Amino acid sequence: MPQRTNTLTLGTDRALYVGEIPATGWHCHASPVLLMGLSGRFALHWGEGRMETCHSALVDAGVEHLFDPCGEVVALVYLEPDSPEARSLRSVFQRQGGVLLDVAAPVGARAAMEGHLRTFDLPALLHRHLLQAAVGLEDQPAGAEQRVAEHHRRAGQHRERTEEAQHPADVLACL
Repeated sequence: MPQRTNTLTLGTDRALYVGEIPATGWHCHASPVLLMGLSGRFALHWGEGRMETCHSALVDAGVEHLFDPCGEVVALVYLEPDSPEARSLRSVFQRQGGVLLDVAAPVGARAAMEGHLRTFDLPALLHRHLLQAAVGLEDQPAGAEQRVAEHHRRAGQHRERTEEAQHPADVLACL
């Protein structure tokens, strides 16, 4: 069976890792992260004894957690803390305690999902109700199209860099 190549894609205000990694120890990030199981469910531990298995999760900056991919291929999207997307999620994180489970649309066609990931297309990745709550679309419908257009403009500015990692954890340690 061919070995999968782990990839790291860097963009303006964001980074994406796709591949396999071992379970992490307890840690926290300086930025919000979207965790996605591309081939199945993973386990996420946080807080005092909380643990869930899910297909996706958003974890806020500073939230201590342990991520166990359970042998699945995963995607990790790191957002710069001051990016428009991260700022728009702050109120949702505050209401939900810093962890949101099963936030991503189900993985359908794997190639299409990886395309959305590589272009950082959050509207295509996340459930619509989460984006509406995060950016306040219910309260400001007139500005919604402008925000989505700005997101697509910024997503198109990413630059892609693919690396084969000697050990996937080495790549993640750099993020």
